[in-house]
Amino acid sequence: MCQICLAQHEATIWFFGRNAGISFNQLQPVALGNGAMNTLEGCTSVADSSGNLLFYTNGVTVWNRAHQVMAEGIGLMGHVSATQGVGVVPLSIPDQYLIFTLGERGSPAGLRMSLIDMSQDNGNGRVLQRNILVEPEMAEKMVVTRHPDQQSHWLICRKANSNRFYSFRVASNGSVGPPIISAAGTVDSSSTSGQMKISLDGQHLALAIRDAKRYELYRFNPQTGTVTYRFAFSKSFNNCYGLEFSPDGQKLFLHSSSSPAVDGQPEKPSLLFQANLAAGSDIDIDGSLTLLDTIRVPNPGAMQLGPDGRIYLARPEQGFLGAVRFPNRQGKAADYQDEGLFLGGRKSRFGLPNYDPQAVMPIPQPSIANTCLGDSTELSLSHFRGIDSVSWDLRFGGLAKKWHRPSSFNVSFPQAVDFPVRIVLARGQRRDTLQVSLQITAPPSISLGNDTSLCKDDLIRLQVPSAAVNYFWQDGSFGRTFMVQDTGWYWVEAANQCGTVRDSIRIDWEKPPIFSLGSDTALCTGEVAQLKGPEGLLQYQWNTGHLHPSIWVNQPGTYSLKVSNACFSWRDTIEVAFVAPPEFDLGLDTFLCSGTTLELSGGTRSPVLRWQNGALGTNLLISEAGWYWAEASNGVCTIRDSVHIMNREVPSVKLGTDFLLCEGTSTWLSPGEFPNANFTWQDGSTTPVFEVSQAGRYSVTIENECGLDSGFISVAYTRAPAPVELGSDTLICEDLPIELDITQELEGITYTWDNLSSTPTRDIFRPGRYFVEVSTQCGSSRDTILVSTSEAACQCLVMVPNLFSPNNDGVNDEFKVSHPCFLSRFRLSIYDRYGGLLFHSRNPDVGWDGNTLNGLSPEGVYYWVLDYQAQNGVEQEQNVLKGFVTLLR
Repeated sequence: MCQICLAQHEATIWFFGRNAGISFNQLQPVALGNGAMNTLEGCTSVADSSGNLLFYTNGVTVWNRAHQVMAEGIGLMGHVSATQGVGVVPLSIPDQYLIFTLGERGSPAGLRMSLIDMSQDNGNGRVLQRNILVEPEMAEKMVVTRHPDQQSHWLICRKANSNRFYSFRVASNGSVGPPIISAAGTVDSSSTSGQMKISLDGQHLALAIRDAKRYELYRFNPQTGTVTYRFAFSKSFNNCYGLEFSPDGQKLFLHSSSSPAVDGQPEKPSLLFQANLAAGSDIDIDGSLTLLDTIRVPNPGAMQLGPDGRIYLARPEQGFLGAVRFPNRQGKAADYQDEGLFLGGRKSRFGLPNYDPQAVMPIPQPSIANTCLGDSTELSLSHFRGIDSVSWDLRFGGLAKKWHRPSSFNVSFPQAVDFPVRIVLARGQRRDTLQVSLQITAPPSISLGNDTSLCKDDLIRLQVPSAAVNYFWQDGSFGRTFMVQDTGWYWVEAANQCGTVRDSIRIDWEKPPIFSLGSDTALCTGEVAQLKGPEGLLQYQWNTGHLHPSIWVNQPGTYSLKVSNACFSWRDTIEVAFVAPPEFDLGLDTFLCSGTTLELSGGTRSPVLRWQNGALGTNLLISEAGWYWAEASNGVCTIRDSVHIMNREVPSVKLGTDFLLCEGTSTWLSPGEFPNANFTWQDGSTTPVFEVSQAGRYSVTIENECGLDSGFISVAYTRAPAPVELGSDTLICEDLPIELDITQELEGITYTWDNLSSTPTRDIFRPGRYFVEVSTQCGSSRDTILVSTSEAACQCLVMVPNLFSPNNDGVNDEFKVSHPCFLSRFRLSIYDRYGGLLFHSRNPDVGWDGNTLNGLSPEGVYYWVLDYQAQNGVEQEQNVLKGFVTLLR
């Protein structure tokens, strides 16, 4: 059931203009050519909830569904040239409607009402009451909107030649309350023409004041009926007439008529505008006014929201209506089509049907199908036009689901449920809530129970649950119970709207519960035995006091059980004895040395054993490791014992070969893993591993139950070699060799020359580039020397400069000896004038830069002594040279 029930199609048939008509009952609107009404402006038409035409009127005459004048349907005091000269309010009384009419230009005819009953005249309708005065001298503006209670309506009009709004509350039974009068906005002129419109949510009201060339915007309170002025658009609109709200209530559409060329001003066409009511303040809304398009008729007429969500515009004496295709969109995206709907050869005039917006865009009605458990239940809305979004909210038990947007969907329920479904519909800012009761019914489920037995002269009552709708027993009887007093098959059927099920039961005569606890038995001491009686009987009584079908026993004795069913009793007895098991022990897990044997024994009191290999006896000789077990039995008790024999080898020491270590490092010696073995190292320590941190000879002895073994190893230490120095690049006399000596006394040192020789010395006979690499396992060093031949080298003329200037200008910055030959001995000393030693060098490639430990030496003359030995030809000549050098800065 729905909480809100509104007609779905009452505004889907339109008649207006010169016999024009439209049907909105299809996917696309279709022109109708059978209208009998020719009217200039105000009109309306009404259909039933299925979209079938009931009647239409121009406020003067009423035509029925057969397009004939309705009985008593002439002489209404409206006017064919009143802008909104007629409106209709449906009543809660079946088939009855109130027609409200307005006269032209604020005439004394004023606001009047007439009553129609559609059940009269064979369903063609009759006007029962006519022209009852509600309020005199009213303007040509009239809107109808539903009260929030969704039962009554507001009829809103405007007093002629004033700024007063009259809001009449029309009850669902047809009674009209006193007006709620609101003075707001501009005083209307005597012409009073131009539309007044209310938004779908009943919050906004707008009207055209034709003579003042202005459109005004108001707020309407649908609870109280009061009207409050907001503002008038600052733009001037020529012959303003038609306006309409978008379905979401966020946009307002209005138009201006064309104007001829006057005083040099060009002719202006008719124009369509849009205002964004969501722009912000009133000033922002006024500033949002946007020109959408040109209307290609001089004086456009009424605007009206259609059931398809489009806004239609009357174009007088034209065969097309203008259409705003997407009125919820902003600006040009609203897509105005000047020839938007073809009228099938008929023509429009100024008016279009005047409707309650909620009759045009009704709230969809929910429906539910396939409500049996296991079905794919379908939830749907019967009418979805003009709805922006739908939220379905299903909550029951542990299930909570929400779906957004779809007008229909399917869902399966895991259990029978009965709960409300809440549906929230959104149209712009408006929210409507529907609630539907959803009941998922399970097919009937019945059970007569298991087959059973009956005692002589007894009765059994068969009973089924009350959830099923109908019950039918095998004998044609009905009801939830059936009395049985004889054996046989019995069945019952249960049916509801979701299916029919049947269950049956077999009734037999009860038999004595004959049973046996078995033969007397003996158990092994420590065991527990279960004594079991028959299952499914009414009563059990053991001589131990227990009342269950079975008991556990661990003591010797006589045990008895008495059982009873519905008709008989039976008893049985059993004797239980306990026997001590045989005794033997194979001992703890042990080991077997390779190549030896071991005798397994069950002990001195052991009975004859059966071993795992099938042998019989108290002992077993083995020669291999593994798991071994034996069993002993006394006819009642059988026991087993097992033992794990592990293999054990004589130790074999493996310390490896002698090795070197780098200075400052250490390592661990490990002779191997030997479980349960004793270790003795050369220093008496007994750990399985030994740390080595110095050179020496190390030994270890390992002993276990199967034997012993010893081993030793030597460890030496070394270090990285010192940097190799082959000296400076030098000159030699051709065919006279020089010797390069890089000998270093280190363990494990190796020499690798460029010619792959591995000696620490090498004679050089020829010019070339020579290199050597000296390595130990701790590091390496490498040096290169360039050897060239020279005639001067054969004479070995040593040259010493007499002046140098250490000022870092790159020229003559160092006092250095030049020598064209190989110097096997070199000693250079420099003294100040007091005989103090300032510099000493044994390397001919190292010169004096003028600095000492005390800093820079001052400018002046310094004394030097050079002691050297040079290879001159085949001779080694020793020389001592002395002299002075001047230091300039």
